[in-house]
Amino acid sequence: MTFPKRKSVFSLPINPKIDSKFAETIFVPWLKRYKDYIVDLYFTSRMPPFDNDAMGDVFDGDIRQLFYNAKAISEECGIPLSATFNNIYVRPDVENLNLFIRNFSQLYENGVRIATIPHTSWVSTGALQKEFPELKIKNTILRNVSKANEIVSLAKAGFHYINLDRDLMRDRDALLRIKEAKEYCASIGKPVELSLLANEGCWGGCSMMDEHYHYNNTRNYNNPQYFMDPISTNSCAKWDIEDNSHALKSANLPPWKKDWEEFIDLGIDVFKMHGRENAMKLNESMTIIESWAKDSELLF
Repeated sequence: MTFPKRKSVFSLPINPKIDSKFAETIFVPWLKRYKDYIVDLYFTSRMPPFDNDAMGDVFDGDIRQLFYNAKAISEECGIPLSATFNNIYVRPDVENLNLFIRNFSQLYENGVRIATIPHTSWVSTGALQKEFPELKIKNTILRNVSKANEIVSLAKAGFHYINLDRDLMRDRDALLRIKEAKEYCASIGKPVELSLLANEGCWGGCSMMDEHYHYNNTRNYNNPQYFMDPISTNSCAKWDIEDNSHALKSANLPPWKKDWEEFIDLGIDVFKMHGRENAMKLNESMTIIESWAKDSELLF
């Protein structure tokens, strides 16, 4: 798989909770205006065996509507869709792989050509590539990829696009090593794109992040989301109040565009923007992309 040169460097989420008025009067017109800067629109997708994911939302009604809503937005603005299956706690066995292939075939037949697959063992079998030969396969940020050798291993396994651990934005030396690994992958006929989550707001090196995702990935109707549960009160909700330096500890890119451009020089192809479950973050992501397009010195 080869990747075209482009000026688009952002992967933007579709928040499944936006209403039709916002979508029709604000979101879609905005997407049409800035589509040249957006690689894809990633959306929440739920189908067995992925009945939940790290976002933690539980949906009522027909979950297929998540896809139809995203498809309508994609077709209206002409930006490719990227289906997100973001639950590493789904058992990575052959039975679940076959179940996923049967269900995902419906999305593939409806034009989805990009997907986040959480299990390297599934991708390494080659079954997904055989059944969906045009599928661009992303890994999940939940795997905390942070080393050069992991880039090579994932490329050899069959991934086309690798979401890096967000903490790497503070480690220039590691990014340089990863850039060399990326160049090596291209030299052996296994090119990959690299993505870095830009504006989530979580603390870098958070000691409870994996538990936060574990909680959300396994919740049901009887449980609130992680930050609505009392167990979360001793995590970042507390730290943000008690630590005056909390803004400096969040794993966010700096506001200056020149710093973002330096990450591109370091091998980053795509900035993954936040907001799949947070309307304020989606608005922030839109503001950053708009500022980038206008070549503003400060993106936010």
